[in-house]
Amino acid sequence: MQLGNTRRRSRAPSLTSLIDVIFLLLMFFMLASTFSIYQRMDVSSGASGESEQAQKPVIIRVQNAELVVVDGIEVSAEGLGAHLAEMDLAKTQLIAVLPESESVVQDVVSVLELVTNAGFKPTLVGSSSTSEAAK
Repeated sequence: MQLGNTRRRSRAPSLTSLIDVIFLLLMFFMLASTFSIYQRMDVSSGASGESEQAQKPVIIRVQNAELVVVDGIEVSAEGLGAHLAEMDLAKTQLIAVLPESESVVQDVVSVLELVTNAGFKPTLVGSSSTSEAAK
């Protein structure tokens, strides 16, 4: 019987489990990240100088995707740019966009984009509670 010290051969650790963990982390970060391009839309708070504060803003109430009310006049969303051009406003005119309770965020963003494309800078954006208080 041999009871002496027997040396075991040391084996190199297997890299298979390490490669599996790295692959899982790679898949997680690829699936968890987004590759969307976010666009910036400039909207100021309306806290500008006093000369601009003296002007009465044009109020645009967003009813839904197809209908907006500009200073009490119902206008289709597609005709908003033409209606603002007919009003013969200065490009520095204050414009307030107020969503109604039945409008969604996408409707408000679409109206802001239409106003910007018409050459105006939307200055004030309210909430539905602001819209209800202004009635």
